[in-house]
Amino acid sequence: MKKLLLILVVTFIFSKDQLLAQKSGNLDTVYYLVDTLNTPIHDRMWDVGLENPIYYYSLHCNCYPENTNPTFGYNVKQIGKTITKSELVKMKTINLKQLIDIVTQFGIDRNRKYVFYFIEAVNEKYIINQVVLPEYRKRVPTN
Repeated sequence: MKKLLLILVVTFIFSKDQLLAQKSGNLDTVYYLVDTLNTPIHDRMWDVGLENPIYYYSLHCNCYPENTNPTFGYNVKQIGKTITKSELVKMKTINLKQLIDIVTQFGIDRNRKYVFYFIEAVNEKYIINQVVLPEYRKRVPTN
């Protein structure tokens, strides 16, 4: 009986570790600096706004299925992490082209390989928020 109990406990621990490894997976972290303040108006590719309770970033690239724009978002109740300029410099951020490539691939294969963090300048500091890129959902025509 003790052996059976021991086997069950070991099996449970191993299963739990495997489940957690699959759940967290080998996701890469992506940091992107959304610099809407220093981008001239005619060069802006982002529509940023608030639709309670979601703060959203819509990328005007028509690089999502059916030539739509991917939209990232986070709940405004989520408190972002504040960092300094020196901390930002140490981070490995991606550029817009790399972000578009990642988004385009995700729109095609829907294989979630990344955790996205967007960074925005606020005064002399920067705020990092984890954002979510929802899967594309085919639009249903309304009549």
